[in-house]
Amino acid sequence: MSKLYTERDIIEQGDYYSRHTSAMTGEGLDRKSDIAAELAHRDIQIDQLQARVAELEARICRTCDGHGMIGGPSYSQPDEGGEPCPDCDAFILRKQAEAVQASRQAVSVPDMWRDVDYEVPEQAQEVILVLGEKVVHGAWIGGMFWHNNRKVEATKWMPLPQPPNQEGQ
Repeated sequence: MSKLYTERDIIEQGDYYSRHTSAMTGEGLDRKSDIAAELAHRDIQIDQLQARVAELEARICRTCDGHGMIGGPSYSQPDEGGEPCPDCDAFILRKQAEAVQASRQAVSVPDMWRDVDYEVPEQAQEVILVLGEKVVHGAWIGGMFWHNNRKVEATKWMPLPQPPNQEGQ
């Protein structure tokens, strides 16, 4: 059987050693079986993290190094002579994500509720807010929603409608 544990220089281990010694003493881990159980738990966590790192590294395209583009001076922009990597979808996925974000920002339908996680009003814009089950008048000031001079947590908002014209419409 090969030796699993070797002598370690506790001076080199510095704070790691003293932190674990203090924790084991404070938590009453003085039996070998308790210490072995803790070491086993940490080994499991390390193995899971190493497997996740290997999985993520395997996703990185070797042709473009995960940039999604090849060629060109910056290897990132088509207008600089780059082109999409033929061996991965990173470029396509990035462009799709950018398009989705742009479309969220471009939507400007005045009678639609907007989710505060995706869009906020312009500074000092008066709006209609959803506060729990209530719909109230408020404003976006200083990066916060306000209603009756109080900061509130809204979930949705929409711009105020335009006032009626002279014909009442």
